[in-house]
Amino acid sequence: MNRLYYACFYAVTALILTKDLSSAKHSGVRMLFHQNFVKPGIIKIELGQFYDKLFRNRLKGDYTDYLRFSKDEIAPWQDESQNFVNVLTELIKKEINDQLS
Repeated sequence: MNRLYYACFYAVTALILTKDLSSAKHSGVRMLFHQNFVKPGIIKIELGQFYDKLFRNRLKGDYTDYLRFSKDEIAPWQDESQNFVNVLTELIKKEINDQLS
């Protein structure tokens, strides 16, 4: 769970940096992502909700005693995480190209 979340977190961090935004906190990165990309409709709501789900589950996994996610629980999220990173990567490329134009 932790690794899936961090893959998506770093993609979100890179995306918000294209707008010269950053935060020292995970919750701040999440807020900036929603404010600047999800709410305006640049990123689909479903992808924003998926990121929120990873955020919550990463917190549970890292800070709840004796909680372990099984492979069966995490397996469906691997493809979703890959899709999330792919979508954000394409958007990052577009944002950079737009800035260079």
